[in-house]
Parts: sequence; C-alpha cells; structure tokens
Amino acid sequence: MIEQMRKLSVLVHHTERDQLLSVMQDIGLVHIEESTDKDYGRLIESQQTVRHSEQALALLPKLSEGERKALPAPADDADMAAIADELVESHERSDVLQQQLAQLEKEQQVLEPWGDYDFETLEALKAHGLHFRFYRMPEQKFDMLDQGAFAFEIVNRLDDCFYFVVVVRDSDEESTVSFDEAEEIRLPPKSMRMLRDEQRKLELEQRQIAQRTQELAVYRPHLDHFVRLQQDEFAFRSAQLDLLPAKVGEEIETDRIYYLSGYFPEEEEGHVRPLLEKLEVGDRQPRPEI
Repeated sequence: MIEQMRKLSVLVHHTERDQLLSVMQDIGLVHIEESTDKDYGRLIESQQTVRHSEQALALLPKLSEGERKALPAPADDADMAAIADELVESHERSDVLQQQLAQLEKEQQVLEPWGDYDFETLEALKAHGLHFRFYRMPEQKFDMLDQGAFAFEIVNRLDDCFYFVVVVRDSDEESTVSFDEAEEIRLPPKSMRMLRDEQRKLELEQRQIAQRTQELAVYRPHLDHFVRLQQDEFAFRSAQLDLLPAKVGEEIETDRIYYLSGYFPEEEEGHVRPLLEKLEVGDRQPRPEI
C-alpha cells in the first residue's frame, strides 16, 4: 500500500534557515529541497496570474444578504481560474460595447435631422447614376441661393437652418454646385432604423453581462481565497529564486528569503503544525502528494 504523503513548503528568513532545516529533519521530513532553479519565466507567469485574479475580484460587486439569498448558491467545485477569466473577458467586452454604443449615439445625432431615410434605396439609385449630397445651411443664406440652378429637396428646418439634399447625376458629379455657406454632412451608411436595431442588440448584450456578473458575485469569497492563494504562489516562486518582493510588480531585494520544501506522512500533520506555529514561520497549506 502506498503511504499518503503531505508536501510542506515554507518561506523562512535567512537568519532562521538553519534552525528550521534542523526542525524539519527532526520531525521526519524526507526529500527536503532548497530550490536553485532560476525559472524567471514561471515567476512572471505567476505575477500575471495574480494581477489577472485581482482584477477579476475587483469587478465583482459586494452583495447584501438579501441579494445573496436571491441568487443560486455557488457550486462547491467551481473553477475559480475560469471564473476569473470570464469576468475579465466580460469586462473587456463591456468596454468595447460601451465604445460602440457611443459611436452609435454620435451617428444617430447626425441622422436625427434627416429622419429615417432609406439608405438602401439611395445606394441602389447610385448604381443608376444618381448621387445624393446632404447639406445644412443657415436660413438667410439659403434664401439667397439660385435655387433653380440645382435639383434639391428640403428635408428639415431646425435651429434657423435648412437641411436639404441635392441630387447629382454621374455626368455632373465632378462639377457639383458648391455652397460657400453650406456645410456638407457625411451621413453614416446606415438608416436610423438600422442604428437603433444595432443599439438594442448591444444594450441587450450589456445587460446580459451585468446580470452574469451579478450572478457570479456569490463567488466573491471563493475568488478572494483564490486570489490569496495566487499571491502566496507568487511569494513562494519569488522565494525559490531567493527574492523578496514587497508587492507584485515592484522592485525586489535578494538573499533575504529561502524556500524549503519536504514530505511527511499525512498522519503526522497533527504533530507538524504545532511545531511550525512555535517557530512563528509562515507555512503554506499542505497539499496531498503520493
């Protein structure tokens, strides 16, 4: 029968290294290792995981007791790394949606004076040699135009300005009548109906993201615990490289912390932990090893 073992990993200050090493040997730890693998790539990966999980945690709202009870209970076997990924990806998608909605709002403001014009019909007429140019001009200036010199249609009058469209044939496209006091409006290649349909779809997706984030808020304590584990993992990987980080991403000092690990029979855990507590060292939660 294979004996169940526990792995103990310990961060220890260099002044206490020899004492702890002696204690670890006394309590029967086997295969005691002091890592010398300078794997900076894994350290950077661990640092990125910490930042990623901290960002995810910050996105989760804190629920009141009533809100928590109204939501489904969290699953015991939920994958916190997957939930963190979903939260960050949803937040990034939400930012994109917000930018798209802002752009749609601008395009609707441009189209508002023109009503829900039939963009598709105008595009079809263009294929037959008819082009449409859209202008805005102050009323007083518009009245001074030789209106018989061009084909036009007034679409709207707003804020003492006329909004009008000029029809130009292919043969006249290069010599379009110019209006010194008129502003040509470049309309978006969509009708107001198309813009509003798109807006509704984006807003629906936004609401779905917000609802899903609210549902995931029940995992906030679990994700908080996951974040702490990732921070511990980063600290241990730093120690394996003989590094002592003050904070994730900050400059680090060397030759201050050691990383020691070893294995002991699972049944001896009750004797091991009190000894570690007496030494006042920080121990990592042991995990089962075979």
